[in-house]
Amino acid sequence: MQPTDSDPVELRLGTADETVASRPPKGLWRETLERLVRKPSAIVGLVILGFLVLVATFAPVIATHDPLAVLLDVPEEGAERRMEPCIHLLGCPEPGDEILNVSTRDPITDAALNSTNTQVFTTSGTTLTVWDADSGDALMTFDHDDPVTAAIWSPTDQLIVSSAGNQLYIWDVNRREQKDELPNAGGPADNLAWKGEAIGGGFLSFNAESVNTWAQLGSDSVLFNFLSAVTWARTGQDLSAEEEGPDVTTPSDGEENAGQAETEPDTETDTDADAEAEEEAPAISIEAQRILEQQLTWTRLELIEPDAGVTSADWNIHGQIAMITTGSEVQLWSRREIVEQETTNAPVFSGDFVGFGEDTQAGQQASTTRLGMAEYLTIPLDEPIVSAKFNRERTRILITTGSTLQSWNATEAVYNENLLQLTIAAPPEYPELANGTWIEALSRGIRYMMASSGETGLVWDTQTGELLYTLPHGEPIVDMSTSQLATLIFTRSDNLIKVWSVDDGELVVTIETDTPISLAKWQTGGSSGGILLVTENELKIVKTSNYQYIMGVDGNFRDQFSRLIYGTRVSLMVGLTTVSLAVILGTIAGSLAGFLGGWVDNLIMRIMDVMLAFPSLILAIAVVTVLGPGLVNALLAISIVFIPQYARVARSGVLSVREEDFVMADRALGVHPMRILFRRVLPNALAPLIVQATLGIGTAILDAAALSFLGLGAQPPTAEWGAMLGQERSQIFTAPHLVFFPGIAIMITVLAFNLLGDGLRDALDPRLDR
Repeated sequence: MQPTDSDPVELRLGTADETVASRPPKGLWRETLERLVRKPSAIVGLVILGFLVLVATFAPVIATHDPLAVLLDVPEEGAERRMEPCIHLLGCPEPGDEILNVSTRDPITDAALNSTNTQVFTTSGTTLTVWDADSGDALMTFDHDDPVTAAIWSPTDQLIVSSAGNQLYIWDVNRREQKDELPNAGGPADNLAWKGEAIGGGFLSFNAESVNTWAQLGSDSVLFNFLSAVTWARTGQDLSAEEEGPDVTTPSDGEENAGQAETEPDTETDTDADAEAEEEAPAISIEAQRILEQQLTWTRLELIEPDAGVTSADWNIHGQIAMITTGSEVQLWSRREIVEQETTNAPVFSGDFVGFGEDTQAGQQASTTRLGMAEYLTIPLDEPIVSAKFNRERTRILITTGSTLQSWNATEAVYNENLLQLTIAAPPEYPELANGTWIEALSRGIRYMMASSGETGLVWDTQTGELLYTLPHGEPIVDMSTSQLATLIFTRSDNLIKVWSVDDGELVVTIETDTPISLAKWQTGGSSGGILLVTENELKIVKTSNYQYIMGVDGNFRDQFSRLIYGTRVSLMVGLTTVSLAVILGTIAGSLAGFLGGWVDNLIMRIMDVMLAFPSLILAIAVVTVLGPGLVNALLAISIVFIPQYARVARSGVLSVREEDFVMADRALGVHPMRILFRRVLPNALAPLIVQATLGIGTAILDAAALSFLGLGAQPPTAEWGAMLGQERSQIFTAPHLVFFPGIAIMITVLAFNLLGDGLRDALDPRLDR
């Protein structure tokens, strides 16, 4: 029977012959990650960023020094202002190696490095030669008429003073020419000593009979002369006796009375003088201009000729006090105004600025005031003085008399009391003391005192006088000295130099020569921790330390490598913090604008358009200017500048998602609009935001570095790469390594984030993966 249309159709389903394997669908982020790791650029970016994160995390372990600490207290030699990087595996000099060797035709009589260890001069015969301390090339030569007996650098390295015959020569190193020539009274100068500071020139030239004190009077008298000329025009009185000078000690009664007589104002002429000053205003200006145009001139302050002869002389740090050792006395001379009485046959000024007074008579007694030196303190001792030395800060004097070592106070404030601070008697086994000197670090002050006795060096505690340790040199010691950082000591005999550790007196290195050593000095800063020594006609610099800073030392004596390591923390923090803040604020603003539309959209986006109208860096500079410089304010400024970018990206994503069917379904079900926005729309619009944020981290790091470079971001001493570039930008040609390392660190970090951002863009867009 055939089925009819009304009969039901019977369906028979057969069983499947095989089971079909199924797997759950992959999650979005898992699939994105799988696509990301297939991108070589993303892998490179992730590796670099992973390395940077490890460096930032373990910075205290990796860095060799505190990045904020000046390296004056590091217990190794080697800190120099512009030290080049050096790695031992690449062949750095070892202790005892020669790092400079130059020879001259005649025997070398004197030599010295400048303050930056870049140049060294030698004197031989009638010639003074300046050498490059790195290459050993002769840079310039200065010839004299007579053999050179002494020479010295100025504190600023701009001048060299030399003595030849009865003349002193001032050489301009920059112009390579003679600047001045001065007659040295009392015969040829055997020694020279520059005043302890660079402001206002001054030096001593002395021999066994006399001491000449010199000053560049124009450097510190131009302003006084200017004020004196103005006062002279207004009041008719000379202010030379009122010039602010050094705090000197008890002058004689006659000097006090003379000074008071000169400084008493003539009250009777004050009114008339003031009236005349108003009328002569143009003349004051002309006189002031004439005085200010005067050239600086070298002037002898005083010729000092002690009865017992001179054994040594030196300035204190301000150039106001000169110490002169004579036999069994130490004399301290003060730089002061000297009032001298003299009889003159010329008319004497009596108050009129333009002409002379009518009541002036010939043969009148007059007084003149000059800047000179006057003895104000004498320290007598019972025995002949073997050595006397200022400490580095010129606040104390260490005197050796053979049987004693004495510490005296040299500060002007208390020179009349508590002068003798400590006396150390020579130990019985070391009866004769000589070569007394201080062990003083730049940042830690006086640490110890030391002296030699025959073949042994002795080191005492400054406070207690306790003998700490001895240094067995093995030959009669003729000189002792401490390094700039007061971490090493050398003892010298005729053919042997031994270098010792200050902390424990252990022997560090031994230097032996075939010919007698005539001179030995520490390098001033010590780019390699070395000693300059002279043997006949050969000059050498011998390395004494095995420590190096891998990336050099910056202009503030801080380890560049440690600052670079800690800078990783700051730069990553800057990038992540600024972008996170900008993404949060920009996403909220853009999402609300795109989802709500209408006047909210117009208001928010017009504000964003106004912000986008300004260049980002200019706007960031403006914000920091308002908030004030600093790292936190720089972070806020960069975040504010980045907000419009993320707002526009978020708005674009929300506009494309809000019309999807699942969004329309939620609306039909009555779901709250904010829940729809943050639970449905925004998660599906995050992909472009993630890509933009990843790329923006690199830009944020660059902007932060730019602000720090301009001095508006991270402030010293914060270790931030942009700030490191800004601080050393003036040394790009003289010390390029100081800007190369932070610059390459910024480049690598930004490159890593850019590579990761490109990989994320491809991974989050499946169409780009086909």
